[in-house]
Amino acid sequence: MRPGQTLTIGGENWFPGETVRVLMYSTEKVLGTETVKPDGTLPTLTVLIPTDLEIGLHTIKIEGSVSGSVETTFTVLTPVPTTSAPASTSPVVSTGGTTQQSLVRWVVFGLIAIGAGLILNQTRLHQRKRQAK
Repeated sequence: MRPGQTLTIGGENWFPGETVRVLMYSTEKVLGTETVKPDGTLPTLTVLIPTDLEIGLHTIKIEGSVSGSVETTFTVLTPVPTTSAPASTSPVVSTGGTTQQSLVRWVVFGLIAIGAGLILNQTRLHQRKRQAK
């Protein structure tokens, strides 16, 4: 992930009506809050990775006021340098990006998969708790 990018979060099997917060750690920062729908689904919430976030390992935590929390870690990479290209009259052919961009896409995909797994795990835990009552 890079500072300034957005992260979209959602889920299900949360306690209906509870407030869910999206937190980021190294230093705690609330990135967003949302209220769970009556059917237990968390509406899609898009949060911004702070532009002043330090490079390195950080944690995203999704925390319900009743249901508990799930979390995952991710690494903040250096910002993409901005350069201005000279004007050109020749056509540009897209090759699909650089190797570094491909690596970043796979890292982001992996983080999303890990987050989805954590949310699924939390969902199953909530289902077991409800069935035990």
